[in-house]
Amino acid sequence: KMAETTPTPAAARTETGETMSTKTLNDDPSDREALLESAIDSTEKILQLRESLNELIENGLLELARVRYSTGNKSVSALQLNMGEVEALRTVRCNFDDPNQRYPSFELLHPDSTGSTTKEGELRQRRQAEEPSDEAAQSSPKNDPLRWFGVLVPQSLRRSQKCFINALEVIVDVANEQSHLAAALDAYRASKPAATVREVEP
Repeated sequence: KMAETTPTPAAARTETGETMSTKTLNDDPSDREALLESAIDSTEKILQLRESLNELIENGLLELARVRYSTGNKSVSALQLNMGEVEALRTVRCNFDDPNQRYPSFELLHPDSTGSTTKEGELRQRRQAEEPSDEAAQSSPKNDPLRWFGVLVPQSLRRSQKCFINALEVIVDVANEQSHLAAALDAYRASKPAATVREVEP
């Protein structure tokens, strides 16, 4: 029964295997090329974003070290952290726009002045010397973690906070690009010609 239900390679070879392979390879080659270009483009963007992410984290840690050096280790430590219930200032939403979508898209949400949410998930081009925006670090006074360390905190601590906030934005961008890359590679593999294997015994 297995022999009856499984297609026999011998029957397929009777249709001039060389012509069959050439025909399959030429089916929409531009589409396969576009998928491959999309995958390469996503890979380049991921590498650029990860480089920006490493730079932001490094700068954030450096600014934090400056604060601890100038004010003392005990002034900025785990002793100042709020161990009670806190409300997250940033929320990541996972979206599946299409029921057949295999990989999700992500968007970074934060409460604005009206209490609604604002989308931050668009891909951003960041220069190496670009300083994090003040708007990204603004939050309500009650929820701002900087208040844990006093009212008048050093500027280095504020800059450190901005770096880590922007790092979170880059992380979401990386996740989106990785989803694009995975989807492009899946589509490329699915479009792979079925008759590309020429090593068939006569």
